[in-house]
Amino acid sequence: MIPLGRNREPNHAMFVKPAILLSLCLLCLATTLRGQSGRGVPQENSPSGGIVSLSPALTELAFFLGGGDRMVGRSSACDAPSQALSLPVMGDFALPSLEKILAVRPRAVVSNDLVNPAVAKALEAQGIAVELFPCRNVEEYLAMVERMGELLSCPREAQKERQRILDFLEEMKRNPPKPHRTMALIWEHPPMVAGEGTFCFELLRLAGSTMDFQGRQGYFTPGAEWLLSCPLDCLWVFHPEALESPGGLLEALKGKMRLFPQEDLLFRPGPRWTEGVRLLREGQP
Repeated sequence: MIPLGRNREPNHAMFVKPAILLSLCLLCLATTLRGQSGRGVPQENSPSGGIVSLSPALTELAFFLGGGDRMVGRSSACDAPSQALSLPVMGDFALPSLEKILAVRPRAVVSNDLVNPAVAKALEAQGIAVELFPCRNVEEYLAMVERMGELLSCPREAQKERQRILDFLEEMKRNPPKPHRTMALIWEHPPMVAGEGTFCFELLRLAGSTMDFQGRQGYFTPGAEWLLSCPLDCLWVFHPEALESPGGLLEALKGKMRLFPQEDLLFRPGPRWTEGVRLLREGQP
């Protein structure tokens, strides 16, 4: 997982101890609430038809598919499109507020991941579905689109998005890029790069990267010897300060660094990722 911040996925390690305590509290709360909401609960207390998204990518996708009016909540990290900002905040990225969600009683909560899986059990105990979409490649993105189309009752729009992606992939095949060896530096200190099995890696491949990560999976901190020995043509960075004063190990790679203009296009598996691939191709060495 990517460390928190910069609209990226959460780093589970920093939440392990708090999550254990929170898990117990949530399960106790869910049991109590379930006991209070048995037979005889008024109809208005049953889940509504709305959806809460804890993922910026899923929130963007919901509005892109025309289902924004079915959204009843978002995470604090969901900042696009601008219409989404009017939705009430139901927690942080992959860190929902159980109290706030139970107050609006959505039909479903969607996210790419959850820091604390016990939250899902607590919500499901109240009849609220929880659906997770680990989006690591184009195939999983297409599956996510199809399912969101079902949840939002807009299957035609979902089919249009699926076809748009298939047409885009076909276009990429007809106009293959010049092969080059690139990687994305998602964190500077310590250096962390996007390896195999990540959505960013998939997009770099579509843009023509042939970089061999030698089986290194996920987001990882490379060893100095390995990183300096990589036959890199380009090292994508996402903040100007990384170019101005990289420092330490990265100083030796400064001449190969290039600034990518908008990190969301690579790190959010939403409908704008095709723009990210085009920008990668345009800026390839």
